Amino acid sequence: MEYPQHKEELRNRRISFLLKLGVYGSAFLMACGLIAALLGGSVGLTGESRLTIDDVLAALAHPSSANSLPTSILLLSLGLLFLMFTPIVRVIAALVSFLMEKDWTFSLVSLIVLSVLILEIVLSLG
Repeated sequence: MEYPQHKEELRNRRISFLLKLGVYGSAFLMACGLIAALLGGSVGLTGESRLTIDDVLAALAHPSSANSLPTSILLLSLGLLFLMFTPIVRVIAALVSFLMEKDWTFSLVSLIVLSVLILEIVLSLG
């Protein structure tokens, strides 16, 4: 039989692992982007260009396209996106964990927090 304290410790370790994975993965992508920028000689966009998430997704979908983003910009952007979505993954992990434990109070709180995060993304993109 597992004790409640053991379950909480296990949940915290899993969530900690996800947070570390998000931060380290983001740092790795951004470091690769910085190295690519230094080796390639191009560190920015030209003119008054504004980078959007659609540009990043299009560059991922068609990397050999003529109007594709430079590798450095793509890696830096992916690193930032990875970092931005880490808290959302953390809340989802907590929500799943609380649902599995049938802890309805914290499940509801996690669902509300997740809803606010998703609403924030939708409003900022729209």
